[in-house]
Amino acid sequence: NEQDYAIYSEMDEKQADAPRPALFTNPDEVPDWIKYPSGSKEATTPAFDPDAGRKRNTVAYDDGLTEKQFLRLMEKQAQDDEASVRKRKANYNASKSDSVESVSNNGGAPTGGEKPDSMTEWTFRKLINTSKSVIALKDPATKRRLSDIFLEKPDANVYPDYYKIIERPIAINDILRKCRGNLYASLPEYWEDWKLLFANAKKFNGEGSWVANDAVALQKELERVMKKNGLEEQPPPPKRKKLRIKLSLKSVGKSDDNGGDGTKPAKQPSKKRRKS
Repeated sequence: NEQDYAIYSEMDEKQADAPRPALFTNPDEVPDWIKYPSGSKEATTPAFDPDAGRKRNTVAYDDGLTEKQFLRLMEKQAQDDEASVRKRKANYNASKSDSVESVSNNGGAPTGGEKPDSMTEWTFRKLINTSKSVIALKDPATKRRLSDIFLEKPDANVYPDYYKIIERPIAINDILRKCRGNLYASLPEYWEDWKLLFANAKKFNGEGSWVANDAVALQKELERVMKKNGLEEQPPPPKRKKLRIKLSLKSVGKSDDNGGDGTKPAKQPSKKRRKS
């Protein structure tokens, strides 16, 4: 209210006319309770030291060695480092030469001592690169990647009928995981998974659908890349014909006439008549 305003105004006028205390410019004039908040001068450290950041810790670099001893030590350490580098290079070159010797002249295929269907680390790397090449295939007209719909299995919540129609669902990422885990025992197993993928697409979507057409394009690309890498599908081995024994009816009839064992009957000695 107006009465309080008059009282505070009068107080402000008195304080304005009163002399103000001077600033502490001399450190000796500062009270002890400000300079020594802990109570004792000995236990008190300055709150701020302007020269603290400029001071550097003194480090003694003397390790008790003479200059010659120090130089010898450094020279020995350099020689050890050079020897370790040479050793690593020698080991790398030896391992590289071994890997080159284990690879044949046809681009790294298994050597003659290995079985044709043996799955080596080289084979799995080729299968991974082949799968990535198939994944990267795009439609030349629309630049659409054809493998996008085949990367993962369909969601069961969105396509519940898929798992009722398709008995063995499979996706491209499943094939890639098996390649990275070295889970294929032979190349035909790898081929069978891709064939199953394409067959599932045609079975669920129908022949002539765009999904089935994409599957056909991916299959052609797979066959092309596999042939390029020397991993084309081997033809199935020819079936052996069953042996059939043909018996001639004439030989069977003769054997029956001869007593059933095929031998001729012994001739009976003829009796000569005596002339009277």
